[in-house]
Amino acid sequence: MMLLVNHLHYYTFKSSIQVTNTREKKLQTQIGNFMSYQRDAYYASIKTFNALPTSIANQVTNKNCFIGNLKTFLLDKPFYSSEEYFNLCTRNED
Repeated sequence: MMLLVNHLHYYTFKSSIQVTNTREKKLQTQIGNFMSYQRDAYYASIKTFNALPTSIANQVTNKNCFIGNLKTFLLDKPFYSSEEYFNLCTRNED
């Protein structure tokens, strides 16, 4: 996530592309099914960010606040694998 926070200018948010204003901040992913692309840190940071709860993701532009809330979230819910993280985070959005 530090890659994302430190290089936010490389990422495109869906809200900057869509005409309608949405409450969520989700990152736009590039289309690609190549395995080398899906193992890239850029792709992983987008996937991880999009799975974050909306309350944390909306604070991405305030670096200190975002990192503090992210740290609290990860300490409150220890995840032992990336699968566990993505399963729990996507289940909470429904």
